[in-house]
Amino acid sequence: HYHKEFDEYIMFVEGNGVYLELQEDGTEVPTPVASGDCVYLPKNIAHTFIPMSDCKMVAMITKKWNDCDEPITRAGE
Repeated sequence: HYHKEFDEYIMFVEGNGVYLELQEDGTEVPTPVASGDCVYLPKNIAHTFIPMSDCKMVAMITKKWNDCDEPITRAGE
């Protein structure tokens, strides 16, 4: 999925996993993440997260969720 209307920051509080960012050419760029890491997700960049353990995360977005016409868009749409 991706977000058309806001950037997102995700702080990993507990656990670990792999953040995947989908590039325009269709390749996936994996980034390992663990407790204490923060990932910046720019708007219009498709991404997902694969947990490798139980995780707790805090997401911060640059526009109020309820003010968005379409907060989440499926990749490929």
